[in-house]
Amino acid sequence: MGSTRPEGTEAALRLGQCLKEEGQLHLEAARKFLGNPKEAAQFQKFTQEGHQLIRDSVSFLESQADQLKKAENLQEIRARMLYEAAWGLRLLAEPEVKAARAAVAQEMLKKLPAPAAKFGPPDVPIDKVPLQSSEKKARGLYQVVIDAFPDLPLASEARFELAELLAQRNELARPSSC
Repeated sequence: MGSTRPEGTEAALRLGQCLKEEGQLHLEAARKFLGNPKEAAQFQKFTQEGHQLIRDSVSFLESQADQLKKAENLQEIRARMLYEAAWGLRLLAEPEVKAARAAVAQEMLKKLPAPAAKFGPPDVPIDKVPLQSSEKKARGLYQVVIDAFPDLPLASEARFELAELLAQRNELARPSSC
């Protein structure tokens, strides 16, 4: 898009949001086929399409936000683009974390004695799963919104979202008085 007019940047933001929402709709549609072996191909197709649309959304929003770095009058829209990209990354992180968790469980299963292994892979606590690339990137985008736009209401939302991500992984700092 490349426009620095408010209407053009607003349209770019909306396009990125629409791509993300369309991806989410594909993921919701995929869930209808989950658990039905006859529909596994449909599940896979909708899931791949959904994730691709979300990846496209994140990439588009990040590139548009990058183009607005020097446009003083468009920083609020830039902040919204970064925030929306962070949300897209959160959606992309879910299957990454699930796959990493399964891999850790399989490794743990290999180390168990044969009698214990018959019960299947153990439940892996999230703090035993390495931080995935989409998680790292989402955290980074939230931090950019917080640091670059501290006075915008959106920065407060970004703080809460980042805190939620940290809490999901038990990474919140404890007060020294505890």
